[in-house]
Amino acid sequence: MIQENIIGWSRILRQNMEISIYGHAGEAFLVFPTSGGRHSEFADRGMVDVLRAPLDNGSLQLFCLDTVNAMSWYNKQRTPAARVRLQASYERYVLREVVPLVRRKNPGGILGTVGTSLGGYHAMNLVLRHPQLFRCALTLGGAFDIRRFLDGHFDDQALEQNPPDYVPQLRDGPRLDDCRAARLTLAVGEHDFLLEENRRFSETLAGRGIPHTLDIWGDGASHDWPWWQRMAAKHLAF
Repeated sequence: MIQENIIGWSRILRQNMEISIYGHAGEAFLVFPTSGGRHSEFADRGMVDVLRAPLDNGSLQLFCLDTVNAMSWYNKQRTPAARVRLQASYERYVLREVVPLVRRKNPGGILGTVGTSLGGYHAMNLVLRHPQLFRCALTLGGAFDIRRFLDGHFDDQALEQNPPDYVPQLRDGPRLDDCRAARLTLAVGEHDFLLEENRRFSETLAGRGIPHTLDIWGDGASHDWPWWQRMAAKHLAF
């Protein structure tokens, strides 16, 4: 495991973002933590351990990121519009700082994303907004709709950051073609409180002809790490 400090855009975000890196080659995945999680969460919660084989054999590499959720979506001291602007700044940080780092360390691997809970929003949003760059997304008990954080506010900038709203408006063309070519997987438990949100978003993707997998787990599967470990082992153990 390697830890990296990223400055650049983090000065705008007013915090020192950190990244934990696992593996040395293969498909490169940006990992987004839960709403209150940090870059160390994937390791702390046993996710790295269940993926040890593909990490060691060079088929998978993980770049585990910090987010600005506490400063943006959960910060009631900011206006809803300011929360959206901070999310847009975070996206620029990922594109301008993180992706070049990934490409220096892994020049040839397919680039994808994975996220747990609210991390699923970041993972899916990044791929659908930049499908020419990111080729796959895996969400584990993912959330997708940011309206819950906007206190009734909604404008064009919010729409651009909210997949359930912008996906139906995607026009035929290169971006939609690239979205249809991406490997998108929504894994969720039958007792996950976000199950219906996953079903609705699956219908949204289907409505624009975007192929994807909605993987609903039975056996009492819920919104928790033991299930996400099993889901990750299924979908990331190449």
